[in-house]
Amino acid sequence: MTDTWSRSVFNRVARVADDSANLEFRPDLDVAGESLSTTLRPRFIASAQEGAHHSEAWLNEGWLRWRPVAGASLQAGREVLLWGPSAFWNPSNPFFRDNNKQNSKREIVGHDFLRGRWQVDDALSLSLISQLGPGHKPDARAISARRRDAIKADWIGSEASAAVLVSAEPGKSLGWQGWAQWTASDALILYGEAAWQRPQAYLQLQSDGKTWQRSDSHPYGLNAVLGAAYTFEINWTLSTEYWRNAAGLTETESDALATSVATLSTRTDPAGKGQLANLIQVSDPMRRHYLGLQLVNGSDAKTGWTLRYKRNLDDSSGEAFVMFKRDIGDRLQVWGNVMQRHGGNNDEYGRWVRSSAMLGLSWFLW
Repeated sequence: MTDTWSRSVFNRVARVADDSANLEFRPDLDVAGESLSTTLRPRFIASAQEGAHHSEAWLNEGWLRWRPVAGASLQAGREVLLWGPSAFWNPSNPFFRDNNKQNSKREIVGHDFLRGRWQVDDALSLSLISQLGPGHKPDARAISARRRDAIKADWIGSEASAAVLVSAEPGKSLGWQGWAQWTASDALILYGEAAWQRPQAYLQLQSDGKTWQRSDSHPYGLNAVLGAAYTFEINWTLSTEYWRNAAGLTETESDALATSVATLSTRTDPAGKGQLANLIQVSDPMRRHYLGLQLVNGSDAKTGWTLRYKRNLDDSSGEAFVMFKRDIGDRLQVWGNVMQRHGGNNDEYGRWVRSSAMLGLSWFLW
């Protein structure tokens, strides 16, 4: 269920259904041998909203791994590559913007990869990664669906761990990414993620003299997350993160964008509607400075909940998110989440969907 702000100019070109129902089938099939192993994760979804029906089947992940010798492997196929300790933003990943920690019930679309990995010793491993395509379909939460190659080194110590990557699209400038985590005490973990790269523009519109267009040529900039996680004696964990987005809009650019949106909202021609529709697809983070807070319980294995809040420090808008789950027996789980946003008409978290809620039931067949 969603609540779309009726005063939003985006309602001129798009409307979010008030209610929708979804049925999803998510089998995970794994076969492992001494030298060969494979995973298949086909998906089927049927949905209905306001009299409209839709069904779709696809392979979200499916790969084959070959281990010719101990410590070395070659893997090809479709998968979701996620890493890094951050709870909100993961600039260290050049393939996926979303780390799937916001709402894990919504799966990330897998991309097509070719990977080679060598375990140098107990602590160090090296990987060669090539993203060959977007997989089933391009995902708005992905950084890029184009070809991208990377070299990655992972190190795992007794109290700390880290990784560093060098990645680039063919013929494009290099990007440097990495993350590090340190267990400062039994209760406190400190971590950070960073990327030094030429950021891609979030908005790409046709310039017709009436709309605003941002240049796609950016100098190198630093995207970075600094975070800490503290676990209390009752086994609750509190995480806090600061996020700097080098490609975010300045206040002047944000005001120009708002003016462009107001101009486009008065147009009824297909080109104007199309450009306004493009603005709807802009995903966060749009601005430059953010704060994230998260509290997770862990005291009861059958009941779990997560409280999350992220705030745009540039325009003071924010988003609160609550997730819960309850295991009923060994194979049944009831879960739900609620999202509430606040902000002005032109602010990042106030301009479109103001609230939403999901309630679901998961039945584990095996």
